[in-house]
Amino acid sequence: MRLYLATKSKHMKLTFTLTALCFSFFASAQEFPGTFNTFTQQYVELEGGTSFTGASSWDDPEGNVPLGFDFTLFGETFSSLEFAGVGGQLMSSFGNPVQVLLPYGSDIINASTTELVSPITYLTEGEPGSRIFKMQWSNVGFYYELEANNSFNNITNFQLWLYEGSNIVEYRFGLNTIKEGTLVHDFGRPLVAIVRNANLFDLSWESLWTLAGDPTNPTLVSHPSGDFEFSQNELLTFEPPVGTVYQFNASEVVESTSELDEKNKATLWPSIATNNIQISNVNGAYQIYNGVGQLIHSNKTQNAIETINVSNWATGHYIVRLEDGQTLKFLRTPNP
Repeated sequence: MRLYLATKSKHMKLTFTLTALCFSFFASAQEFPGTFNTFTQQYVELEGGTSFTGASSWDDPEGNVPLGFDFTLFGETFSSLEFAGVGGQLMSSFGNPVQVLLPYGSDIINASTTELVSPITYLTEGEPGSRIFKMQWSNVGFYYELEANNSFNNITNFQLWLYEGSNIVEYRFGLNTIKEGTLVHDFGRPLVAIVRNANLFDLSWESLWTLAGDPTNPTLVSHPSGDFEFSQNELLTFEPPVGTVYQFNASEVVESTSELDEKNKATLWPSIATNNIQISNVNGAYQIYNGVGQLIHSNKTQNAIETINVSNWATGHYIVRLEDGQTLKFLRTPNP
């Protein structure tokens, strides 16, 4: 079954990988159960990944993608994703209910009718306990433009990252040449979303959030179950600029962390550093990643304050991921 987000023509099938337009249950809007952050990092093309699409031109691919580790989202643990077909859509299983990741909700297609020019690839990197699953859609075109103009002048690039241990989800965006959103998007604007507990039997969901407004600083908008129509103010106003990262931390740990007193939250100082940084209220393991997702430093401590020398690190942005689900950021600047 497929739960359709919209119905236009044959190809207005913006699906969650469920089906149809018949609903019996409506849920009230809900707050996102965790943290959502937007930041900018260098977009790095995947190298040496496994091809999901093979060597042929593709449209609406389907299949299973192994993560290489267990991942927990909204309380469900899974080790693979089911490719949804239309758009960059994946779900946790073909069970019930399912969690749905929608980094890009338009009807994308290989940007050639004769040869593969838009590969979809994936890989898992890192050491056990802190691995990252990465999936990449490269230079994809749009079915609507092909149907209307028999061309592929509008293309885009994006990735999905899943982090082992912290259970963080990231949507990452690369270069695009999109000039006509009304030509390529179902609703005229980019649809980026995440769904909690979509039900395959009664065609409902517990929670659905879309990203809305300025793509450099969007907000999460909650939609009641069965509401497949998205107004302009419920979507991004334009394409996410290259390097944009949308980060969702919806693990059970985060739900409990969000209830902690402010005094128990970790802090990092200074946010712009040349020699040393200090992380306060550290209690457990942590990892530090550079701007391309490489693990640079890790440790486990029970100290209230952890001092780290970064004077020999490359300049650029870094993310600190704590065992309790918190994330901190800093910029390492050049030596004087």
